[in-house]
Amino acid sequence: MPKIDAKATKRGFLITGLAFPMGLVGAGFSAPTVAASDGDPGTFVQSLGQQAIALLADDTLAPIDRQHAFRELLTDRFDMTSIGRLVMGRHWRQMTEAQRKLFGPLFEDFVVTTYSRRLSAYSGEALKVGHTRNAGKTLIAVGSEVARARGQSVNVDWMLRRNKGRWYVIDVVIEGVSMVITQRSEFTTVISQRGGVDGLIETLRVRIDVANADEPEAWLD
Repeated sequence: MPKIDAKATKRGFLITGLAFPMGLVGAGFSAPTVAASDGDPGTFVQSLGQQAIALLADDTLAPIDRQHAFRELLTDRFDMTSIGRLVMGRHWRQMTEAQRKLFGPLFEDFVVTTYSRRLSAYSGEALKVGHTRNAGKTLIAVGSEVARARGQSVNVDWMLRRNKGRWYVIDVVIEGVSMVITQRSEFTTVISQRGGVDGLIETLRVRIDVANADEPEAWLD
């Protein structure tokens, strides 16, 4: 089995690992309480941001409760099916139905276990929602700025799609870096070096086990 480029992969995950939680903190990380219609996209993002600030200010929240809240948000406010397909890119079309059924839940578990533990490092952020623009036939981009308690402010674009009267996030772009594109690059590297999609699926299983065991986060050789 080819050996993975650990340094390159670590750099890639560092980008995503810092960007994705920052984005979620700004956009709202709690059990959804927004009205089903969600109103305009800017209001949707701002409302979720207010929920996130309240959640992160609660230092009595246990890690497992934070993880449960993260999962509820992902499944309710993020279009994880579309995100998974976008992350897999051209490989999605080549996957068997059995592989797709395995990948979907594993990808969700991977995001939850990898990033929910890092949220406790972010507190005191304030979200300022800016302009809204069309980003394609079906996408709306909501610009925002996350003012950190310590450090420079970060520009965050929320890529939203509307379905049945509700807004769903399908990508988070931090300072021009797309979470979807970054993750796709990382998965493509694993697929090429670990024997295909089955190798990626097995690697995701390992990553989830490592995260759940609270071990240092690293891709295993």
